[in-house]
Amino acid sequence: MSEKIRVLITCAGSMVIPGITACLREEEGYEFYIVGVDSQNNAVGSKFVDSFYVVPNTMAVDFPDRVLEIALKEKVNIVIPGDDNGVLILSKFQKKFKEKGILVLASSYNVVSTVIDKGKMLTYLRGLDLPTPEFYLPTSLDELDKAVELLNYPKEEIVLKPTRGIGARGFWILSEKYNGQDLILKERHLQRLPYSVVRSLISERPSLPPIMVMEYLSGSDFNVDVLADKGNTLYTIPIKRLVPDAGPVQEGRIIHDEKIDKMVRLAVDAFKFSYNINIELAYRNSSDNGIPLIYEINPRISAPIAVHKYAGVNLLLFGILLGLQKSIPENLNYSDTLMQRCWREVYS
Repeated sequence: MSEKIRVLITCAGSMVIPGITACLREEEGYEFYIVGVDSQNNAVGSKFVDSFYVVPNTMAVDFPDRVLEIALKEKVNIVIPGDDNGVLILSKFQKKFKEKGILVLASSYNVVSTVIDKGKMLTYLRGLDLPTPEFYLPTSLDELDKAVELLNYPKEEIVLKPTRGIGARGFWILSEKYNGQDLILKERHLQRLPYSVVRSLISERPSLPPIMVMEYLSGSDFNVDVLADKGNTLYTIPIKRLVPDAGPVQEGRIIHDEKIDKMVRLAVDAFKFSYNINIELAYRNSSDNGIPLIYEINPRISAPIAVHKYAGVNLLLFGILLGLQKSIPENLNYSDTLMQRCWREVYS
């Protein structure tokens, strides 16, 4: 007889919700009842879940209360935050959910609020003497100009991005290596611009937004899904990014890399993570045989987490089982797997 588990997933309008729900539907021995919530009434996830509800935006004051109300109505065991704002807010109200017998699948609020801010996260790692990329957190245009100079621009490409950003929004590689017209007219994934262009746009604001400038890690880049339990790493599975250079992975390959595994374990121990998290690392350049450097941590399930089921380790299922205090398989092997995303239409 299949074990019945009821879950609620936020951000059901995500483009990857079909893969996430299939990851649970297709697992033998379990019968999942999936509730989806989103702020958009026509969210694509409504086609892939058993029950769907419209909720306030994750930043709205009544968002957590509405999610709790739905979770109680649907007799949900676990709430799975699907985006950064959702995991931040829901982790803050974990105790309220737990009092009703519902687990929020997230690390503690203190941990989530630290790592979700890229500047705080890297500052914390640096304070523990863990290797990080070179980075600066300017608070004025003068400080920004100085940081760009210290990172050896324009000789070296560098990165500018918000300290709080989602899905490559606001991410730019500052570069003088490419013709500006070619970048605008020919680049498919426009991510490079000269600093002068980005600076002129930023200078139109009355004050500098919370941003980070960082060395550009041009070597092999990895999106790593992790399962952890109170700072102990249970599984790490890296996807090597193939396309695009930044943002949600459209094409990647699951691989094995001992150096990646070591760095991830250090980060998990440093923050005492629990459940599903996602860590992004890269080598400094294509010839670098040194240490992969962490540049971002997402304290939640990732967009490509469903891929691992097909490689042999269903990290989403295991995260849910861990939250329900059930045993999970140990030391499973995963296979090198190529993942390619493609479009699929749904109709109403």
